[in-house]
Amino acid sequence: MRLYKKLLRAFLCLLLVLTLLPLPVSAASSKAETAVRKQTVKFLKQVKKYNEKGVTSCFLPENMRKSLDIYPQSSKQGQVVRSLHKKYFQYEIKKISVKGNNATVKIKATYYDGYDVFTYAFWDVVKYALTHPNLSDNEVDKYLAKYAKKYIKQSGDNVITKTVSISFKKYKGKWKIKNANSKLDDMLNCRFTRALRKIEKQLEQKA
Repeated sequence: MRLYKKLLRAFLCLLLVLTLLPLPVSAASSKAETAVRKQTVKFLKQVKKYNEKGVTSCFLPENMRKSLDIYPQSSKQGQVVRSLHKKYFQYEIKKISVKGNNATVKIKATYYDGYDVFTYAFWDVVKYALTHPNLSDNEVDKYLAKYAKKYIKQSGDNVITKTVSISFKKYKGKWKIKNANSKLDDMLNCRFTRALRKIEKQLEQKA
C-alpha cells in the first residue's frame, strides 16, 4: 500500500510538471510576439510620417547593417514622399514569427508607386541642368521635387499593394530591424530609389 501511494504521488508530481512546463515557453513566446508587434507598429507609424530620425531609430546601428536610403528630413523630395505617405500609406500586419533573438513580420502595405514619376522628374532636372550647369545640391532637390509634384498631379491615385517582410533582431533588449530589403525600401520611398538605381545602371552601361 505504501508503495502504491508513493508511486501515485510520483505520478501526480510528474503529471503536474508536464502540465506546467509548456506554460512559461508559451508565455515567453507570446511576450516576444507582443514586443515585436509593438516595434513594428512604431516603425510603420514613422514611415507614415516619413520621419528620418524615427525610421532610422528602428534599425540596428549603422555599423551592423547595410546602408539605409531615406531622404533627409528637411529635403524637398522628402517632403514629397511625406505628403504621399500621409495620403496613401496603409498597412496590415499579417504574420509574426519569433525564433530566439530573431523575428520576421509579414505585412500587407499599400503605398504610392512613384517609379515613373521619379524617372520623368529626374530627366527633366537633367534637361534643366544642361542650361544651368552650376546647380547646387539644394537646387537639384528643389527642382526634382517640383517636377515630381507635376507628374504626381498628372498620374492621380497611382497606388500599389505588396506583401513586405521585415526582419528583426533583438539587440540590447530591444527589437531592431536588420536591413531594408528591396520591398521595404520600395514601401519606404514610394519606389523613388528603385527608379534612381535603374537610371544609374543605365548610365553605367552607356559610359
